[in-house]
Amino acid sequence: MLRNAIAFIFMFLVMFLPYSAISQEVEIIGDDEIEIMIGDSIQMMAEYEDEFGVKIDTTFSWSVMPDSLGYFNSENYFIATHYGKGFIYAKLDTLTDSVKVHVKWDDDMGAQGYLVIMPEDTSIQVGQTVQYSAQFVDTNGIYHDTSVAWDINGNPIGSLSQDGLFFAMFPGKSVIKAKLDTHAVSTKIFAVDTLSDTTGVNSIQISRVLPDGKVLPPALVYEGEYYKIGGIPSPYNIINGGMVYFPLGSLKEDITLHIKLPSCIKVWDDSLEMKHKIINGIRFDVIIADSIHKPYYFERPLHVSIPFKQGHVKKYGLTAEQLSMYFMTDSVTFDSVGISNVYVDSLANRIFAMVEHFSTLVIKENDNITTFTPENKTNSLPDQFELLQNYPNPFNPITTIEFRLAQAGNVSVTIFSITGQEVTSIISKNFEAGTHHVQWNASGVASGVYFYKVEAGNMVQVKKMILLR
Repeated sequence: MLRNAIAFIFMFLVMFLPYSAISQEVEIIGDDEIEIMIGDSIQMMAEYEDEFGVKIDTTFSWSVMPDSLGYFNSENYFIATHYGKGFIYAKLDTLTDSVKVHVKWDDDMGAQGYLVIMPEDTSIQVGQTVQYSAQFVDTNGIYHDTSVAWDINGNPIGSLSQDGLFFAMFPGKSVIKAKLDTHAVSTKIFAVDTLSDTTGVNSIQISRVLPDGKVLPPALVYEGEYYKIGGIPSPYNIINGGMVYFPLGSLKEDITLHIKLPSCIKVWDDSLEMKHKIINGIRFDVIIADSIHKPYYFERPLHVSIPFKQGHVKKYGLTAEQLSMYFMTDSVTFDSVGISNVYVDSLANRIFAMVEHFSTLVIKENDNITTFTPENKTNSLPDQFELLQNYPNPFNPITTIEFRLAQAGNVSVTIFSITGQEVTSIISKNFEAGTHHVQWNASGVASGVYFYKVEAGNMVQVKKMILLR
């Protein structure tokens, strides 16, 4: 009788519980790397194994990144269309497995030729983006769309996604490189800040403070310049390589800035202890007339980048793509209000963002935290329907969409690609009057420009957003 009862419970779990409740593993069957010629195809297969070790036959969602390499048909065949390297993904609910894919030239086509990159040397405004693309020109002079490996050399003035989307965070010059096997091509990118005139610029006296209280000699910078953190000895050197840019018009007075490790990072002789699952953090103390102003708000958001070490990320079982930047209070609470344009560069091991004030900035797992201070938000109901800009923007991979309703009703939120194709429907349900937030997790979606449309009754509004990986 007991054996029959156990068997019944087991069958109930397998048949009726959702996959996400009992799932253990999704695994793509075959080699860890696939090589395929342009024009050829291969059928992909995967296995799902539940927590009891039972393999269950089910349907997977297949995709390839970048999607320029090819496509999947209804029978799970991957058809290779363009030369390059990337990943094939099998997904079941929240479970994902991936393998490398290398689409190679057919011998008859010949791989001898050269790469071209677009645009060529260019200049953009700080805070703007530019989309790079590359093509392979064969010996017959025919241009082929292809997937390349992107890299940025020189000053770390911004982030470059795996799809070639560059986001300028700091002024200066860098070199953008595209590589395809033995072929390589490069172009220069110049980032400038010309939003304000240079009259009456304020100064910033910056000092680094060691955990023992020793204040290192100060450096003097001005609005329109950036400061690169460096020269701090081990084990305090986890913030070396961080950068702060003070846009023109960002300050209303001269300030003194002390940079130090936050209280969540404890130093023990030659080692560090990260508390609260913090990956890294920097405390910025703004001092005016010998008094610390915390938080200190800017006239224009400052641009910052904070480095992180992969060892600290893996310690908590995370990946770089799961990180984000937050403000941390002395009482160890976190919020993201006032932080925008967050981008995690997993190749350079740094995270970029724009911040509206200075206190303590930390890198930790993206918990989708967003809090609002009472003085900035009121309890009064909106007098009309309004769709706000998503935040952060650009984002990777989660962003929040905020809308305000003057009266209760059904609201639908839909995401579209730049070509007008529907990507996903986030939600469609009744909401009460007031301010509401929904989130879009764009994991598995290619970098680029997207639109989000919010329909509330007969009211429709659309806004643009940028996904940066």
